[in-house]
Amino acid sequence: MLEQQLTAPSWAEFAWCAFLYKMITAGDEDYQKLAKGNVDVKELIKFLNKWKTRVENSDKSAKALAKQIEISRDDLDSLGQFSIRNVDLETVGGPSTPVLHAIENCYGSIRKSGHRVGPTATAKILHILHPDLFVMWDNPILLYFLKKSRGKVSDSGAGYCEYLRIMQQSANHITQEFEKAELYPVPLSGVFPENYLSTQLQYRHAKTMAKYLDEYYWVTQTHFKKIELPPKWYPEKKAV
Repeated sequence: MLEQQLTAPSWAEFAWCAFLYKMITAGDEDYQKLAKGNVDVKELIKFLNKWKTRVENSDKSAKALAKQIEISRDDLDSLGQFSIRNVDLETVGGPSTPVLHAIENCYGSIRKSGHRVGPTATAKILHILHPDLFVMWDNPILLYFLKKSRGKVSDSGAGYCEYLRIMQQSANHITQEFEKAELYPVPLSGVFPENYLSTQLQYRHAKTMAKYLDEYYWVTQTHFKKIELPPKWYPEKKAV
């Protein structure tokens, strides 16, 4: 499809951006602290504002956000079995399905929680609540896909579903390339690219494919705009 041709990174680009992201963010410690689970809403707001989302940091804001998360609980639970790799998003743009309806409800509920919860904060909150499925974005990433998708990706429940569909295409493309790549250390059979990267980058808490997708597009669209892979002549560590 057009979106896949325009946006799906190669395995080399994807892995290199994961490495760059760790270096740029000094190990992504703020996220690693949240990855332990059972996140307090006030801690979540502090995390959001470290990324300059400008969510109001007050008890009133925390209560409003907690209320909307609770309103979304049934939809979140219904999506619990899905990841960005296996969720059925192929009917985006057509008749709504229970899965699409649940995603749209979650996005809409968090987005309208008020107190300056914009599209960036909404996607980040959703990811923290369900890190296997929801992919973060920020304004530069949203604008990039808004343009590339000719308006299908947008700040709305339906628009976010379209974004996830494109992310799923990228995830599948990366996984296929990973399975064909000659890597050292050699991945164990059945290991997914996100698990391999988490091990090689030595994260305390393994990251999901959804998180690494956000990192790739943040590095390429928000931070650098353009990246270059290591030159072909860089020293490679070979197996003995």
